[in-house]
This record gives sequence, structure tokens and C-alpha cells, in this order.
Amino acid sequence: MINHPKVHNLKEHTSRHVRDVDSYERCLIPHKEMAGLGIGAILKNLDLTPGHGVEVKVFIPADCKRFAINIGEDVSNINLHFNPRFDHEGDVHRIVCNSLTDNVWGSECREDCFPFHQGAETTIDFEFQDDKINIKLDSGEEMSFPLTKTLTKVSFLSLEDVQLKTITIL
Repeated sequence: MINHPKVHNLKEHTSRHVRDVDSYERCLIPHKEMAGLGIGAILKNLDLTPGHGVEVKVFIPADCKRFAINIGEDVSNINLHFNPRFDHEGDVHRIVCNSLTDNVWGSECREDCFPFHQGAETTIDFEFQDDKINIKLDSGEEMSFPLTKTLTKVSFLSLEDVQLKTITIL
């Protein structure tokens, strides 16, 4: 069993949507095992379909340059790479969104709204539709990311360079 302070919270909120709730205790693993980088987490076997969503609450480290939330089928097929950048690769206070299909990155989209603060918590809601993912930020700002292929199921979510506080299935 993973000793993580919020596994119980995740299990409690997902029991009505997941056939094997106990699998969540096995699927929350340190991000280091995925890419060898920073802090974060990976959730697998989510089995979420259009109409569902997730609310992700994270703590952003004080020295954070960028963080990412990846949502999709697996590590090679990501419907949404949500990547707020404080100061990374020429982007300052900008959100960069992208998708990955069979390990090939699509075109980047950039958003100028940037309500994130280093050394603080934030909550982001993601709502899954057939053709897009709707995103609602803590500040109330909303955006949509158009999908390159029809979304049938979300089974993978990963966090990079932020500390997971809670995940709630909507």
C-alpha cells in the first residue's frame, strides 16, 4: 500500500466511478519513476469518460520554474499537457498546452492568463468532453484545449514538479 496522505481522500471520492477502487492505492507512484525528474505523481487505470472531470489541488514549490499536469491514455499518448511556466524556455508567466500522440508532440497553444504563485497552493479543474478539455483555474478564468482525436477514455494523469495535495473525480 502506498503511504500517501491523500490516497484515502482519492479513494473516497472515486468509489462511484471506478470498478476497482483498491487499484488507486497501487497506481499512485512517485513521478521520479516515470521520467527521473522533480516531484510529482502518476495515476493509472482511471477509466474516466467524457462528461467526467478531475479537480487537482497542488502545492507549487517556491523555486518552481514550470510545472505540468498530463492527462491522457498513457505516457506516450497525452490528450493535454498543461504546462504553466514561471520562467522556462523563453516563456515567462505563460501557460503552454500541447498534446502527445505516439510520442510525437503536436502544436503548442499559449495562454497569457497566469494566476499561479510560487510557494502557494492552487486548484485546477479539468472537464473532459469528446472534442476538448475545459480548464477552470483558481482565479475563475476558463479556457478550452481542442483535442486532436476524439476522447474516449482518460486512464492516465501525471503531475510534474508540483506536490499533490488532493485529486477529486468530478
